[in-house]
Amino acid sequence: MKRDVFVKQLETVLAEYKAMAARSQHNDLSDLPKNVRQALVTKVIAAVHRISGPRSTYSLDIEKVRKDMAPNHLHFSSVVGVADALVSDRSVSMTLEQVSS
Repeated sequence: MKRDVFVKQLETVLAEYKAMAARSQHNDLSDLPKNVRQALVTKVIAAVHRISGPRSTYSLDIEKVRKDMAPNHLHFSSVVGVADALVSDRSVSMTLEQVSS
């Protein structure tokens, strides 16, 4: 299923974020190059939109964060939090589907 491929992409991007966070000396990753942070947060946003659709709770949460805290690289952790929730909820949904089958 296409959605599973998209979820895998998001998990890969989140792993990339965790690797960046491990290298950074600051919680907001501000010591890392802005273009790298911008690219990664954009990947996270695109993956969330692909998986959940533009009108989902996840996408709407990201849009709210983006409006309240522009530019993208400044609200990295908030966007990643939404993506983590999507991956977690997706795992729960898959488990519930397996149990009810």
